[in-house]
Amino acid sequence: MVEAFDADLVLIVVFVGNDAVEAHDKASWIDAGGPPVASVSDVAATRLRRLVRSSMVLQSARLRWDLLRSRVAGPTAERPLTSYLKDAPPDVLNGLEVSRRAFGLIADQAASKRARTALVLMPARFQTDDADFERLRAVVAAGGGTLVRDAATDRFRAALAPLGLPMIDVLPTLRAEPDRGELFFQRNVHLTPRGHRVVGKALTAFVKSLLNEPH
Repeated sequence: MVEAFDADLVLIVVFVGNDAVEAHDKASWIDAGGPPVASVSDVAATRLRRLVRSSMVLQSARLRWDLLRSRVAGPTAERPLTSYLKDAPPDVLNGLEVSRRAFGLIADQAASKRARTALVLMPARFQTDDADFERLRAVVAAGGGTLVRDAATDRFRAALAPLGLPMIDVLPTLRAEPDRGELFFQRNVHLTPRGHRVVGKALTAFVKSLLNEPH
């Protein structure tokens, strides 16, 4: 991937909300040299996940289903939310290690082409939206779990620190904004145009500082 560009800087954007669990699920890709060819069922599952994420109603329904399952299987939460549980489950901890390994390989490949690598930590919507956090906290609490608002950010920061790569966490920048409910779309988890402008301004300053540093 890096070899396709004559890059001076490679930015790896980490979505702290679900990258740990997805890295855990795809750990075998590293040694296999990439993802396998997607099956029809894989494509259908991906489309279903995107549909759920695009609807607040379906997101709530999924959380309620997870809560119902917890009455049988014990405390649980929607998988992306498990990165924020007070006690991280094994797949999250393994996913953090897989992420560190993968990002280290990318950084090594970039360095072989005389490019630098830096990390960007992107928060989940509820880390900036108080009402969204309270809704999710209540659902997880009803299932017997404890949702820690910035746990995923803190865990990724600690897990990736040994790489020694420059890192920016855009959460403080987003939290410093007024009307934080307007930074992410309510119908999905993506940044609004205003949210993109805020993050873009922070990243521009970050990149400029890196390019001006001797290395």
